[in-house]
Amino acid sequence: MTAFDRLTAQIATEGMHNHRSSKHSDVLSAELLADLVAECSVLRQQLESGTVITAYNWDPSGGRGRGRDLVVGPRGTDGSPIASQVRMAFAHKTVITAHRNTGNRVKELLEVFSAVREQSRDAVLVATLSLGTALRYLNVPDKVKPMYYRTGKSGYFDTSVLPRVGSGDESLWRDFPWAVSHNKPDDAAKSFRKARDLPHRNSTQVGFDAVLVAPLHIDNVSPPRVDRDCSWATTFDADYRACLSRVSEIYKQRWG
Repeated sequence: MTAFDRLTAQIATEGMHNHRSSKHSDVLSAELLADLVAECSVLRQQLESGTVITAYNWDPSGGRGRGRDLVVGPRGTDGSPIASQVRMAFAHKTVITAHRNTGNRVKELLEVFSAVREQSRDAVLVATLSLGTALRYLNVPDKVKPMYYRTGKSGYFDTSVLPRVGSGDESLWRDFPWAVSHNKPDDAAKSFRKARDLPHRNSTQVGFDAVLVAPLHIDNVSPPRVDRDCSWATTFDADYRACLSRVSEIYKQRWG
């Protein structure tokens, strides 16, 4: 089971996917970190000893730049990681629908990369891009929920609508057709190809140390899941394990 499986399980428990909330990124960060701690003895020992700490949604610029979803580094006098000594940074982006925005999400990942590298050149940089593979998406947080809350029917939404969300209740499509957005069959594959524009660090090029693209079937009607049947992600589990191994080895080499 991967961090993305545990993320979709958390979304199922909450009842709906909310693309406006940072909560899902926080869950993904925590689950990825847990897997890396299990994989990397050096990282595990440093966290246990207090040599390094973690910080979520961390922006050393005071809100003037792109925040990092998770960083690992030595504690500064203010209690947060020292920007110039960050040892590892994660940046997550998600495109569940409106795949035309994938280029913008890739650009945002590059902005995070540039900001981290400017302050801490040896930081291990990990990017994830979650791509929606569902052909339809019921926009509950932006359209369905606000309609009930604006009209004083929040109680009805909470007790009669929300329990149906993500449960497999197909009648939701008929009840809220005005809140449905559509993806083309090849949208996710095109977004996957755009993700290849993200640079990978090697002996001759600067870039991310690891980039992981995850296929997520999330539509707020059926239970959310990692879409292992997706044509461009048949090796996802092997890619995930290889990513953990690569990041673990790089961290040991640079910070062990």
